[in-house]
Amino acid sequence: MLKGAIFRSVAAVAIAGGLVGASTVAPAQADSTCASSNFCAWTDISYYGSKASATVAVEEWHQAAGSLSAWKVLVTDDASWKNRFTTLYWVCVYDTGFYVGPTVWLRQNQSFSSVQSGMQDNSGDSHRGRSSTQTC
Repeated sequence: MLKGAIFRSVAAVAIAGGLVGASTVAPAQADSTCASSNFCAWTDISYYGSKASATVAVEEWHQAAGSLSAWKVLVTDDASWKNRFTTLYWVCVYDTGFYVGPTVWLRQNQSFSSVQSGMQDNSGDSHRGRSSTQTC
């Protein structure tokens, strides 16, 4: 009898304190941060989903390894982008490896939360920075 009363008391305190019962999950929030000197891309529009960032060109996202392996999940599934490169003016995203078939290009400090025109596409597989005198 005493054990049952103690159990009910502990259970009541746990429920009141939020230790037991329905759990709540915070709504998903966009991770729109992109550090200076980086190019960042996300799998979903408005900077949601998986994110990858790099301070260097990545010639084949599908073969990225080590610290760049996050790019693998973006192959043909990139949907929002930020150019925070500080030494190069453009970032060009290409739909195949080795920088062929530009799909999205962003000038310094430019961001696209989604495809902005018919000339753009979310099918990237490589990216690189370019100077202001070079084109994609």
